[in-house]
Amino acid sequence: MTTTKKKEEPLFVGISDNVSIHSNILESSKELLLILKNIEKIKQLRSEKLKQASCVESLLKEIKILLNKLNKKLPRLINNKIKPLKIKVEEKPKIISSPQQPKVTRQKSELEKIEEEIAFIENKLKQV
Repeated sequence: MTTTKKKEEPLFVGISDNVSIHSNILESSKELLLILKNIEKIKQLRSEKLKQASCVESLLKEIKILLNKLNKKLPRLINNKIKPLKIKVEEKPKIISSPQQPKVTRQKSELEKIEEEIAFIENKLKQV
């Protein structure tokens, strides 16, 4: 059994008012890019929030350690009498410096790309 294949020729359809359709597509693309830009900003804020939370957590751990040391050095009450305590001078505890800011070049480059695309679409809209 042989089948005959017909050559399919492309079908062209005329579009009326193609300028307004083109501008509508460009405007929707611009809105989509703005949404993507906002999403990237949200991602940056979330990562910054996590960094700050870890920094606060490390500071709280350091505070707990210092409080425990202080409680050990304070005089104890024995039968409502204060036991004398010898005080030793120690070096100041090292303060944990905040971790260096990690590089966010990837996210910034994505934002810049989106902004460039928005500018490009705006230029096209002005031309139409």
